[in-house]
Amino acid sequence: MTVEVQPVNQLDLTSQVQVDGAQQQGLVTLPAAVTTPLTAVTLTMTAGTDRPMTLELGHVLNHVMSDVIPDTTATVTTDTWTFTYPTPIDASHLVVNLTPISALAKVTVTVSAPDAAVDTTPIAVLTDTTSIANGRPVRSPFNPGQAARLTDGDDTTAWVSDQYPAYADIDLGVATALATIAVTLPVGTEIQFNLYGSRDGHQFDRLYRRERATTSTATVTCPVNGTYRHVQLLVLASDDSAGVQIQQVRVTGTAQPKAKVPTPPALALNTPTITAPTAAAVQQALAGIVTRRIGADYVDWFDFKVAPVATKQADAFQISTTADRVVIQAASGVTLATGLNYYLKTYCQVNLSQAGLGDHVEMPAKPVALAQPIVRQTTATWRYAYNYTTHAYTMAFWQAEDWQQELDWLALNGVNLVLDPTGLELVWYRFLASLGYQTEAIADFLTGPTYTAWQWMGNMRSFGGPIDAKWAVQRAKLAQHNQAFMHVMGMTPVLQAYAGLVPDDIETKIKACPVLLQGQWCGFQRPGILRTDSDLFAQVADQFYAAQASVYGEISHYYAVDPFHEGGDRADLALDVVAQQVLGGLLAHDAQGVWVLQSWQENPRADLLAGIRDQVADHVLVLDLYAERTPHWSISDPQQYGGLEFGGTPWLFCMLNNFGGRMGLTGHLDTLQSGYQAAQRQAQWCRGIGITPEASQSNPLLFDFFFDSIWADATAFAPMNIDEWLTAYGERRYGINHPEWQRALKIMTTTVYAAQYNQRGQGAPESLLNARPGLDLPAASTWGNAIVDYPTHQLVWALRLLRTHAADAPFATTGFQVDLVILAQQVLSNSVAALYPRLVTAVKQQDLAVVQTLKPLWFTALSLADQLADQVPLFRLSTWQHAAAQASQDLDDFSKDCFAIDALAIVTTWGGQRQADSGGLHDYSNRQWSGLTSGLYTQRWRHWFDQVTTALNTHTALPKTDWFSLEWQWVLDQSQCVAEAQPTALLPLVDQVLALSQQPLAQPALPTPTKPIKLMAVDMDGTFLDDHKAFNHTRFQHLLTQMRAHNQHFVVASGNQYQHLLDVFKDFEPIAYIAENGGLVKIGDEVIWQQTIPRDLAQAVTTALQQQPVFEDGLVVLSGAKDAYVDARVSPALLTEARKYYRHIQLVTDMTAVDDDFYKIALAWPGQPVVEQLTFLQREFPSLASVSSGFEGIDIIPKGISKAVGIKKLAERWGLSPAEMAVFGDNNNDIEMLQAVQYSFAMCNGNIDAQLAARYLTPADNNHEGVLDVMAHLI
Repeated sequence: MTVEVQPVNQLDLTSQVQVDGAQQQGLVTLPAAVTTPLTAVTLTMTAGTDRPMTLELGHVLNHVMSDVIPDTTATVTTDTWTFTYPTPIDASHLVVNLTPISALAKVTVTVSAPDAAVDTTPIAVLTDTTSIANGRPVRSPFNPGQAARLTDGDDTTAWVSDQYPAYADIDLGVATALATIAVTLPVGTEIQFNLYGSRDGHQFDRLYRRERATTSTATVTCPVNGTYRHVQLLVLASDDSAGVQIQQVRVTGTAQPKAKVPTPPALALNTPTITAPTAAAVQQALAGIVTRRIGADYVDWFDFKVAPVATKQADAFQISTTADRVVIQAASGVTLATGLNYYLKTYCQVNLSQAGLGDHVEMPAKPVALAQPIVRQTTATWRYAYNYTTHAYTMAFWQAEDWQQELDWLALNGVNLVLDPTGLELVWYRFLASLGYQTEAIADFLTGPTYTAWQWMGNMRSFGGPIDAKWAVQRAKLAQHNQAFMHVMGMTPVLQAYAGLVPDDIETKIKACPVLLQGQWCGFQRPGILRTDSDLFAQVADQFYAAQASVYGEISHYYAVDPFHEGGDRADLALDVVAQQVLGGLLAHDAQGVWVLQSWQENPRADLLAGIRDQVADHVLVLDLYAERTPHWSISDPQQYGGLEFGGTPWLFCMLNNFGGRMGLTGHLDTLQSGYQAAQRQAQWCRGIGITPEASQSNPLLFDFFFDSIWADATAFAPMNIDEWLTAYGERRYGINHPEWQRALKIMTTTVYAAQYNQRGQGAPESLLNARPGLDLPAASTWGNAIVDYPTHQLVWALRLLRTHAADAPFATTGFQVDLVILAQQVLSNSVAALYPRLVTAVKQQDLAVVQTLKPLWFTALSLADQLADQVPLFRLSTWQHAAAQASQDLDDFSKDCFAIDALAIVTTWGGQRQADSGGLHDYSNRQWSGLTSGLYTQRWRHWFDQVTTALNTHTALPKTDWFSLEWQWVLDQSQCVAEAQPTALLPLVDQVLALSQQPLAQPALPTPTKPIKLMAVDMDGTFLDDHKAFNHTRFQHLLTQMRAHNQHFVVASGNQYQHLLDVFKDFEPIAYIAENGGLVKIGDEVIWQQTIPRDLAQAVTTALQQQPVFEDGLVVLSGAKDAYVDARVSPALLTEARKYYRHIQLVTDMTAVDDDFYKIALAWPGQPVVEQLTFLQREFPSLASVSSGFEGIDIIPKGISKAVGIKKLAERWGLSPAEMAVFGDNNNDIEMLQAVQYSFAMCNGNIDAQLAARYLTPADNNHEGVLDVMAHLI
């Protein structure tokens, strides 16, 4: 290619003319080197051409071919014709319409300065005049430099995009009655595409949909009809390894120059006027909340008084009652709403959750009167809501009704600072227009609705669209509506701050604009940034803030932005200067402005905060985004986040909890409270709390707890009692204070909601049903986790307890039904996690029989997962799809298709192949949704099982699967239809989940200790012994020999008499014994520890028992150091029962006169529960411990004595840690022992209390050598 520097200011551009014979048009491309305005154009005609000729001259700005600006019309009668511009112009192209165009021989332009150069390589004259698209301009953000090849008439060139979906827009120049559109591409390519037409270049009708198929010829001809000026090609899928390759797009039809061109959509929207809300407006807004959430009949119950409550804390509300009214007083609408919610929760047992998660509204007949006014206050000045991504993963398609429900919920929970990027699309339209961009170019730059969050954070651009510009106006109107409600309620929206994001080609609009290209984020191209240290930054920032104010008005002083979020290229930019310029631009717009920063990954960096150190106290607020697990505020190293409390910067303690909308039970309930309490005690700069989930509408218990925990009695700020709170929560959520349901909630707080069990990956353990199948699955998503650390059998008990009596009070509330479904989903996921390693082993060992056994269990789990999700509308794919369809119903066809595809892509592949595979984003937002599970997830696993079966049958290797192609095709197919919900009865599904959890193959594998086990202690009855009081002597002897060879100690830990235990193990000595429930510990003949009941106390207990009516029907045994003693009046049957546990029993006439030291007093009532007697003894003899040894028995022992004490004594003797010991038990008197070591095993047929105390269950019960099986594993 040659570049010629032209003399003076005359440029010959003949070589840059593209001639379109069909349209009688010449398109003149001005070289990029032309940097000064044009002053004149001279056209030279071919000699001998007939005269006169009709001429139209126009020009194009910024390559936007759809907007030709007319310059002049003329009748040419001479060989040379010149037009001088009244005012010099900038242009990217000249458009010459000349009849005949073949008469044009030369084009010369005059520029205003002699600095131009021109490429003299001729542009090929288009000879193919059959296509009216030939030579027409093409616009695409995907490899734009090659886009013109689509209409160059040359099949040997191609437009190539390295990803799909990819689109290109062809401007035909004039409205045309279309006949065919022919797409030429390499033969054999498997491709899917849509074609669209537009009259105005903004709104597109779908003309043709080509399903995925292999091309047998080079050209696919598509019959179309309608009159359009623009043709848009959207390539949806291609199997070409080079990406999308399209060689040519040819269009046939008849020009319709007189066809009416629609007026492009107006982006007009008035700026709202912001005024202080009146008390009447606040009261009206609160009446609306009452009406929507509990009913219009209750509006008259409440008087809302807008006035501050005297308090030394940040905020407070007061509640009092009159004869028939509830009076709530607070300084703002949001705090009044918090007081309303407190009254409803505390006195009416009403539970108001996020939409879709279940409310319980069952109001009393009249207001509940208060004995005296109550005041609740908080130290939290700010109660913040949202992550940017919440607006994508949850709220992408929300309409006004959805938002109103959410804003009501936020207000009821006291949230007064709300991140609200809704409507930013229109801000960016106005901002970029002010920089010189046309509407089409702006649409190309913006993303589709499910991706805007990452565009605002600077992670991506130009994906998932372009979307009809009407959407930007709709979103801005929605934002204005929402923010008007927030403003009245005293809730502050957080708007966008400006940190330099611009399109990469900003230099075409602002001369010498210093832009830093930012590379990629997970395979997406990031937008560029304007250097913040440039002189232009302040000017451009001012234009951004002006555009934003024109949309929202002066509604807020809070603005969020994170420079270099999750990467980016700083080049040589100094972060302190970045901070100074970003905050400076903000304060220039709003002197009271506060910059809201996310503390996530390495941000905010110490040097960024250092640059604005003298301003952070008044103008910065940091969100400690994941404070419940990885708090940054407490890091003292000044090189990390600026040091303790971000170097003295106001900050909020935030709960993140959810990642990507992935479902599952998880949380850090204990550290939510302890962490925030620690901040209250230790921090000087903590200004409140925040909820920052990547997706919302999950784990409602956590949100209720977190919001409740910050309000306290006016007299003290004591930590909230979790157990008391849980009881109240369960009652109001389920409508019934059922003890077994309450216990289920308690189990959840010590398993799924316990911080110690939630330290892996991001979010809840994922269901492997949602994963791409394979033999090495750490999780379904790249940054997720599928390892469950809590004892899964305990969660099974929680499900059993919730299931209990559910049929008697079927779904007392929708909250109960939602919780039952979520809990069943988690138990099912845990069972799948246990099945998976057995499946992997079977495949690797080529054991087809085991694979065939596991396969139906796997597909049963998939079916159950889908049917469970179908019970809750929020957990249905169809709900999400319908929301996308409703949101786009007023938009053009192209946008509707984008919405449908984007909705499915975000929860599956996340993006295109590069983002899904190389970027690692596939399944990041996997969901346990109906439709998704029965659809994609089942399809993937069916494909994999078919591959496995074939490989095992043919003894061949398992082939590698292109999962993306399968997933993307499912997305495209599903985008054209919606699988409607077909819910079935819930309780039978729960029963099936419980049944699957008890399948031997679905039991968790036995643990592999991190240290060698040096002690194994076994309870006797119901544990080591079978129901016939026997055990396998031969197998035990073999195991005991192995244990001794490995220096492992076998310990008998029993409530039985020591002498009796000696009889049982006389053939296996020497053995260590913990007898009498820990009252006696011996190794051989050596007494390590013993403690007895004082004789006078034993006599008092015996006397008291003799006075109880049950004494005559039961059995009382004094277990002493010398012997065991029973009242001589005992029945023969009970005496026979007692002899099973004692070597020798003395029958005595006076139990109070026995001369011995007693380790325990054993009581038994065969066939009767012991709850009543246990309560009596615990009340009458608090200095002794009364513990149940089973349904029919009680052991009375010295306070502080248990089998755990014996374990501790032996551990001290042998120098062992809890990680070197394993214990086995089945009943309540084993609980302390089970809790004392790391490897505790309850019998799989043991009682609930023992199982809840144990870390693991034995794979078999006591009648099938469950203990011996585990011992063999641990040797």
